Amino acid sequence: VRIGLTYLYTHFIHNMNNPLISILVAAYNVSPFIDQCLNSIQKQDFKNFEVIIVDDGSTDNTKNICKQYTEKDSRFSLIEHNNNKGLLLARKSAVVQAKGLFTIFIDGDDYLFNEHSLSEINSFIQEKDCDIYRFYATIEGTTPKKKRKWENFLNSGPTYLDSSIEILEDYFLKKSHPWNLWSSCYRTSILKDVYSKVVDKKFTSCEDGYTSFLIACNSNTYTYKKTNPIYSYRIGTGITTKKNRFKNIYKKS
Repeated sequence: VRIGLTYLYTHFIHNMNNPLISILVAAYNVSPFIDQCLNSIQKQDFKNFEVIIVDDGSTDNTKNICKQYTEKDSRFSLIEHNNNKGLLLARKSAVVQAKGLFTIFIDGDDYLFNEHSLSEINSFIQEKDCDIYRFYATIEGTTPKKKRKWENFLNSGPTYLDSSIEILEDYFLKKSHPWNLWSSCYRTSILKDVYSKVVDKKFTSCEDGYTSFLIACNSNTYTYKKTNPIYSYRIGTGITTKKNRFKNIYKKS
């Protein structure tokens, strides 16, 4: 039986040892971008969060930059992979350690749009008891025309779904909105269950599609709201070739 959201929310919001939101950052050779990513999190006006960074075997200065944050801010922690395991397993390592009631994913070369992003998510969570909260994301690193097209694609679809079947149909049959992980907030207990079943293999593409399928199978409610911009997605960099990854999601939808 799911414990009432009001009770859980009150418990977590007043106990900084149990952060409301876990922010999971996967990073691999993103030294030009990781400081902007982590700084965008640190400066949030909503403070009840933890950050779990996974350095996935970087060979550049990414890990050293991450350590600058973990050494100065107790909310930040670092998991180090000795070799590159890929985005799927980097996220899995972080989910295992997540303590928040809800979780968001951030790629190490992306960032939160402004200092109010987590406050926006916090307000969204309080509006309705859901397993998946999808929010507004922006795109950078492409032409204005493609930016408009891709943002329209990202920020679309139904505002509420109330069964696992409806979520699966909307993701993979109707394809009315994309299945990327980074523009949604998830109930952490569901992620823990899902990632306990994830195969320990390195994927080179479709990590989000695979994981979104498992999350949809284990979720009962989904909501989307055209919030103020929360997440900024940078095309053309990152753990996998993000430009091609996003294009594949767009074409398949």
